[in-house]
Amino acid sequence: MNIPLALQGRIERTRLSDAVYETLLEAIISGKLASGSIVSEVALAKQLDVSRTPVHDALRQLAKDGLVEQRAGRRAIITTFSKEDVFDIFEMRKLLEGEATRRAATRIDRASLARLRGMGEDLKTNLDQADWLSRWADFDEEFHEDRKS
Repeated sequence: MNIPLALQGRIERTRLSDAVYETLLEAIISGKLASGSIVSEVALAKQLDVSRTPVHDALRQLAKDGLVEQRAGRRAIITTFSKEDVFDIFEMRKLLEGEATRRAATRIDRASLARLRGMGEDLKTNLDQADWLSRWADFDEEFHEDRKS
C-alpha cells in the first residue's frame, strides 16, 4: 500500500482510522475543509489513498466531536460555527479547564512538570514548523496522560 506523506509517521503509533481522523481534523482546523462544505467518503479515501472504512470511521468520530454533520443516506457536511458559538465554547472551556488545571497543579511531580514545560516551550518557539499541529496533539495527549497517573 502506498501511504501518502500526510499519513506517514502516524501509522506506526495509531490505527489507520485514527491517522485519517487526525488528518481530517487538521484540515478542518486549518480551513482546508471549509465550514459548510460537503465531503465524500469516496473522494477522501481516494485522496488519502486508503479504503473507505477508515474514512467512514474518522467521519463518524468527527460527527461525535461535533465537527461534521452526518444524516442517514447523505454525505457528511463540515459543521458551521458562528462567532457566538466559538465564543461560548471558549468561555465554557475557560471555566472548566481553569478549575481542572487548579486541581491538577496540586498533583503533578517536578519531573513531569519539567518535561511538559520543555514540550510547551518547543511548541511556542517553533510555531512555523509543518508538523506543529501533530506535535501539539502529542503534547496534549502527554499532558492528559500525566494527569491520569
